[in-house]
Amino acid sequence: MLQVIHYLCLFLIILLIAAVIESSREKKKINISEYTVSAACVPDAFIGSRFVVIADLHNARFGKDNSKLLDAVSQCKPDYIMIPGDIVVCKKSHKTQNIQSANLIRKLSDIAPVYYSLGNHEEGLRQGMHGTEGQWDMYLRALFSTHESSIHLLDQEGCYIKRENDSIYVAGLTLDRTYFKRFFKKELSAKQISCLFPKEKCFIALMAHNPDYFPEYAASGASMVLAGHNHGGAIRVPIFGGVISPRFHLFPKYDKGKYVIDNSTMILSAGLGSHSVFLRINNVPEINVILLQKQIK
Repeated sequence: MLQVIHYLCLFLIILLIAAVIESSREKKKINISEYTVSAACVPDAFIGSRFVVIADLHNARFGKDNSKLLDAVSQCKPDYIMIPGDIVVCKKSHKTQNIQSANLIRKLSDIAPVYYSLGNHEEGLRQGMHGTEGQWDMYLRALFSTHESSIHLLDQEGCYIKRENDSIYVAGLTLDRTYFKRFFKKELSAKQISCLFPKEKCFIALMAHNPDYFPEYAASGASMVLAGHNHGGAIRVPIFGGVISPRFHLFPKYDKGKYVIDNSTMILSAGLGSHSVFLRINNVPEINVILLQKQIK
């Protein structure tokens, strides 16, 4: 019996080492996932427009000064770059890395206009949690030191994107950290979300970091939702999908990909980095390319 336990422990150790090696290998790659979002309210000028989504970087690096990531984004030929949160890490030890990520966003804005909403780590940084007092102001100074006109930080607010004679509306939903608690889902009403939107009917792109509230986002009237946070479920198993979310939910309902409720489509990024659950297996870091199309009735 002792010999069986010995071999079992040895097998588990080997399995763990293999998992760490495979995760380290995958984390160096970047996958490009392409989606089409169709809606009847897409203005003519935006048909065929390309949105590149970057989420959950968590200060990960792809090449020197993130050159590999910048090249990948550039090759996607984006009209707009959308960031639905968690570019940074809310930890005192990540002060330098957070500034480096701000520099990355500035470089991204040389490729295309950037629209950036807050995730729970940006919100934690702003609140000075985990010994990060003052780091949010430093991050903002680095972010807007030279490229203020092409970086749009949407903190519980929205703005129009104009193209020729048409426009769409993009909103950034900021949820406080109580909406990200583990093992507990705080109630969120559609009215809390729709207050960000204009009264006139138009195509609305909502950047909302937490995907678990997609039914509420759809009920609010959002045409397209861009989300992250769940990191693709960290470890992906064929058929079953993602295994665990950062909130430690097993097999989360929303892990990555395209989801549709009524007239609302959510594109959920598996993200580029990791946090809380640091393994990524069968879950290569990704950026998303979204092509807007007119829905034919």
